[in-house]
Amino acid sequence: MATPHVGGRLPRNWGLIVSIELPPASVVVNPIALAKPQAAAVLGMSVDSFDRYVGPHVRCVRRGRLRLYPVRELERWAAENAERIFDDAA
Repeated sequence: MATPHVGGRLPRNWGLIVSIELPPASVVVNPIALAKPQAAAVLGMSVDSFDRYVGPHVRCVRRGRLRLYPVRELERWAAENAERIFDDAA
């Protein structure tokens, strides 16, 4: 690769490096749907448990092989399947 020469010398701005410091990006994205591994993790269970206990009871978005589980569906499932545990000592 040839270096540009002006009159046998390098131009004055040759090799000038400009560095601009940008603040770190702080964009927060709240997903509205999750892939199966993330959906299972959010509920605190394995993918196998998700397939067995949750998958048949929640709607999902299907596009080809892609399956996305809406966060609201996961929240609904958790609320409907939550049990009240009473402390006998109280």
